[in-house]
Amino acid sequence: MLNQQCVVLSIWMNRNNMEAERIIRNNEYDMKAYEHINSHNKKLMYQREFVQVPNRMLVKRMIYPEGNMITNHEHHCAHGDFVLKGTMHTNVGDFGPGDFVWFKEGYKMYHGATDEAVDVLYMTNKPLDMVYYDEPYSHESDDSNSAICLPKNSYDMKDFPHTNSKTKKTLYQKFFVEDEETGATIKRIIYPAGCMIPWHTHTCNHGLYVLKGKLVTNVGDFGPGDFVWFKAGTQMYHGAEEEDVDVLFMSDSKVDINYL
Repeated sequence: MLNQQCVVLSIWMNRNNMEAERIIRNNEYDMKAYEHINSHNKKLMYQREFVQVPNRMLVKRMIYPEGNMITNHEHHCAHGDFVLKGTMHTNVGDFGPGDFVWFKEGYKMYHGATDEAVDVLYMTNKPLDMVYYDEPYSHESDDSNSAICLPKNSYDMKDFPHTNSKTKKTLYQKFFVEDEETGATIKRIIYPAGCMIPWHTHTCNHGLYVLKGKLVTNVGDFGPGDFVWFKAGTQMYHGAEEEDVDVLFMSDSKVDINYL
């Protein structure tokens, strides 16, 4: 009997001592403390790195003050912006709160703020670099080949039900990106009240940014603006208890799930 109790205690301690890679709570930092001068236009912006996976995904929050436009450039990575506040002006259109745009690797672009500051969650599929172009460049031919544009009003989350294979409960998930090269995945998920994903692991690193509601996990509860990042192989549970929770989910490689 004693041995059985020791085994149970050992499993319990292993699960509850397993820490997330990073926890960033919205009320524990001030974006104004993370000043960054753009190397090209020399203008001030603010950026708070959330996580940088070696040779893989970067996730950071960025604020472009009014009038700060990042002019013609390209990256040797694909990257996306989920707008949290304000309007982001780009060569493929303007994007407001809840909108998402994903720029494909190697395409010339510009983006930033014009009449008001814009606050975005920024994600890449690979390490970030930047190449600027001073010469004039026409964006007249820019189209769906250069970017994936998903305005919030272009879809209804209720049209994307998903039945969890373990609990058989329904949640809603809209895939934004499934990167062909790296497997990096970005999707929006709504866990209805009472929908909890029980103890499991993933072979990918992944994070959750809370848009609305309270996300309940084994490492704490998280509200709007909070971010939690789990290492690959970490034992975890997460979901919703008394209220629906709306999150942005991002992983650095293809998503799988293994229940414990």
